[in-house]
Amino acid sequence: MSFLPVTILLPKTYPSRLPTAWRGRGIRSIGFFVSRAIGSLMGGVVIIHLGLFLMTLWVGIVYNHVNPPFTSLMVLRHVDYHWTIKPVHYLPISRIPKSVQHMFITLENKTFYTDPGIDVHAMIKAWKVNEVLGYPAYGASTITQQLVRSLFLTTARSYVRKYVEVLMSLTLNLVMSKQRQLELYLNYIEWGKGVFGIQAAALQDYGKPLDKLTRNEIMRLAVVIVAPVHYSVNTIMKNPEMVKRYRLLQSIE
Repeated sequence: MSFLPVTILLPKTYPSRLPTAWRGRGIRSIGFFVSRAIGSLMGGVVIIHLGLFLMTLWVGIVYNHVNPPFTSLMVLRHVDYHWTIKPVHYLPISRIPKSVQHMFITLENKTFYTDPGIDVHAMIKAWKVNEVLGYPAYGASTITQQLVRSLFLTTARSYVRKYVEVLMSLTLNLVMSKQRQLELYLNYIEWGKGVFGIQAAALQDYGKPLDKLTRNEIMRLAVVIVAPVHYSVNTIMKNPEMVKRYRLLQSIE
């Protein structure tokens, strides 16, 4: 009886080919999943941006005709610090003297009537200063950006918030006139703990309405908005930056 050689009974293997085959298949699989992940991420980014654009567009159109009942900053101040939010004493732009409007434009945004809602040159300068300091100390926000921040965002300083603020400001500027932006700005920005709007600030700090204030009193109100929680109209001279702002307003009398 004859027997087959042992070599014939053993299965043939190709050790040199298997790793190569599996390696190619693995690379193709990883590439597929990576491309799918990148595609999903890009799709998500597009959806987020589109949603932000449409939301700002819609709210901007509504706020052209309706005054906001409250702002995100009011809510945050009440929730985080338990401050009592005082009523907004709304003033139409027609009742805010041109001289007062000019003060805020001079201090906050000289290109207000011509810019698209942001000032790119000022933002680049602020970014360079922040790079030196090592943290986002300056934002170079326009009046439109400050309005967006007060209505919809927070005062937390971060580049993510700044990016969202820029997108929303560009969008808001498409559907809202500059005069309406300025009107909402002067009626809703923060002027102290729980105090929002220039008329509420006048009543809070001086016990009289805006149209009864002296030029010096209005100048102090304009100066203090850079840090209204930490300073008041009576303490602005303790802050060098506020002193500069005050001197600037004095120079344009």
